[in-house]
Amino acid sequence: MKRLLFLLPLLLIGCRTVYVPVESVHTVTQIVRDTIVQVELITFRDSVSIPDTLSRLENKYAVSYALWSGRRLNHSLSIKDVQIPIRIQYVDITRTDSVQVPYPVEKIVREKYVTDWQRFRLRLLNWLVLAVVLYFGWKYRKPIIAFIRRLIIKV
Repeated sequence: MKRLLFLLPLLLIGCRTVYVPVESVHTVTQIVRDTIVQVELITFRDSVSIPDTLSRLENKYAVSYALWSGRRLNHSLSIKDVQIPIRIQYVDITRTDSVQVPYPVEKIVREKYVTDWQRFRLRLLNWLVLAVVLYFGWKYRKPIIAFIRRLIIKV
């Protein structure tokens, strides 16, 4: 029974595994269809000169009528329903992401902690050093002020 009581604390004490995230690189390649493509139309220039009062011009994309009547020139332009073939561009996009992948790490256990008495002594030492500096600063304030004035005047 005494052996079991001795082994019980050993069962409660042990190393604990902690997962720490680590970056790894993940690359994704994607093919995207780009529909914003500049299309250049074929340039048409045409002119006609006839003795009649009605004129008609036509090309692949539009029809134009001009009519002369009563000292006025009336002109109309109509656009045809024409399907313009557009080439589609495919663009490869490569995106690299950093993904955090956790892996197990053993937890570091401190061997000893600072006791309250040691912490008190460290704080007391800080206060004593401050008191000594203030004491000597007050005791030798006149030579210190004279020294500072000499430094200021030289500059």
